[in-house]
Amino acid sequence: ALRMWELPTRDWEWIMHVNVMSQVYAMKRIIPIMMAQKTHGAILNVASIAGLVDTPGMPAYHASKFASVGMSEATAYDLQRAGADIEMHVMCPGFVQTDLYHTEEHRPKQYSNPSDPYYQSEAFLKGQQFAKYVITNGMPLDTIAATVFKALEEDQFYILTHPQFNPLILDRVNRIVKNGAPDVHVMDGIM
Repeated sequence: ALRMWELPTRDWEWIMHVNVMSQVYAMKRIIPIMMAQKTHGAILNVASIAGLVDTPGMPAYHASKFASVGMSEATAYDLQRAGADIEMHVMCPGFVQTDLYHTEEHRPKQYSNPSDPYYQSEAFLKGQQFAKYVITNGMPLDTIAATVFKALEEDQFYILTHPQFNPLILDRVNRIVKNGAPDVHVMDGIM
């Protein structure tokens, strides 16, 4: 697990730019075009179950995915108030078999600092190994498509592909409305 204060600032920036700002740039460009066309449309932002639940060890990823979910929710309201015929959706998958654990091979130079000791640390190496394990053992990508297309046809806003995480979502919501707080002992019991 990686703690918030251990992750280099450049990693925070990279994660936020990839997971949030990419959606900002796309929607700022596309929504005006879609509205001008005056035809029915849909936007699907890909977030993560990490945008609906909190777990230890991935603070930047959670921050970016919570931001993606919140931005998608707020944009849905804005589209409705604007009278736009545009459906908004946010997909929040769990682990899926993708190439995501190879991100380090594609890290842009502006987010790189190889001299930072973090990149030679045990925490970094364990994080890379964990990512590879959960992604290679995730749901096959082709099984996700049917769930997503069905949800789009049914105009579901939240598209959840891994129902096994629903207890974590409920735990978080219950903590919020009951003035609870994150408790690592409870989390360890759930996970």
